Amino acid sequence: MATAMDNNSDTHRHVESLYLKTDPTARPTVAIDGADQRKTIECLICPKLVAIGPTDESLSYSLQTHLLTDHKFMIADIDTIADLAKYCDHWRPKFAPTVDGHDWTRFCVAINTNSGPKDVAERETYYMIGGSAQEFPEDTRVREGLRQSMLDLILLQSQSERNDTEFSRQCIFCRKVFTENRANLFAHLAADHGLNVGNPDNIVHCRELLDVIDRRVTALQCLYCERTFKSWATMKEHMRKKGHRQLNPDNRDYDKFYLINYLSPERDWRDVKREVDVDVKPDGADDGCDADEESEQNEWNDWSESDPKDHHCICLFCEFAADIEPLKAHMKTVHDYDIDTVLIDRLEDFYNRIKVINYMRRTIHECRCHYCGQRATTRDSLLVHLEFSGHSKLLPDECDYDSPDNYFPTYENDNLLHFLDNTADEDNSAAVEATDG
Repeated sequence: MATAMDNNSDTHRHVESLYLKTDPTARPTVAIDGADQRKTIECLICPKLVAIGPTDESLSYSLQTHLLTDHKFMIADIDTIADLAKYCDHWRPKFAPTVDGHDWTRFCVAINTNSGPKDVAERETYYMIGGSAQEFPEDTRVREGLRQSMLDLILLQSQSERNDTEFSRQCIFCRKVFTENRANLFAHLAADHGLNVGNPDNIVHCRELLDVIDRRVTALQCLYCERTFKSWATMKEHMRKKGHRQLNPDNRDYDKFYLINYLSPERDWRDVKREVDVDVKPDGADDGCDADEESEQNEWNDWSESDPKDHHCICLFCEFAADIEPLKAHMKTVHDYDIDTVLIDRLEDFYNRIKVINYMRRTIHECRCHYCGQRATTRDSLLVHLEFSGHSKLLPDECDYDSPDNYFPTYENDNLLHFLDNTADEDNSAAVEATDG
């Protein structure tokens, strides 16, 4: 049995047994321009350099193993730390042997093992840092600061990829080549081949993600259950029949490709996906596919028939849904809300537009005015308030919408978010061309 000693009293509270996670590859290191990419980490207690293990364990796993076995010390939730090297750099001076005579309880909780009345083994004391914002406010501030720094870097990289006009890539499944914008390729994969890996604006390291998918498909490996087949035709038929036209949510190699993993340590891309996933049949024994070998030029057009309604955008204020242009006309006529004038022209940053839409979606769903915060009893009464107050024409205060939570779509597959980048720009370009003509 293990108990934790309260620093301010003689009372004890039970804690879980000390252990190492069984998944040594959890939260793989992400290569980000500008981030600290050390291959080794100096222990925060001793001068030893810890490296990735001989069986490809993650750096965090190797460090946790060293701390636990050599120092009887562990870091809580180590896999959620955005930059482990800089985290150790911060704490190393405070855990130096000459500091406070090893009085680590100012930063850690002391865990006494074999402290129960029936325990006969020798009593040992372990230390754990982190785990409670109330008990360890400095540790919480360090983790939040590192997470925000990592988020800033990944958003810059995402913006760079979104603006990349030199993108050129052949489809994984057919001979078509897509240039200028990665979104064109992802849209093609979803519409023509039924492979939906997510909204391109929520994906980072897209070239590497496509490389990973390409290698698996070339190796005749199902993307979902990761079984390997003897022929292209058999793999294709298996994925079609089983509904395996999606990435394996249990494969953590995909974590680095989704923005949500950098936004919240408690919520990742598989959590969002599972909220809206239809049931996928579990993979059983051999499905008996005896289809003849087909050409690799098969575009798999039989995989899905796109429903036009899937591309409709939903009004910000009511349940009206249509393509983007009819929707803009509806919001302008019915709700006196011109998205180009109110949002696109006033906010140059694409991510701020995303946050405003998600914030407005959430507040209107809660029958609350996005500008003044006034609550209404029904959606109709809220619309009356917005109309007579003129608040529908106003942006919410930045302090209200500028939160990492508002990177998350309020409604899954919110197609309106796809048109926040170039809605006004395309109209202005068209107007300029007409003037020049």
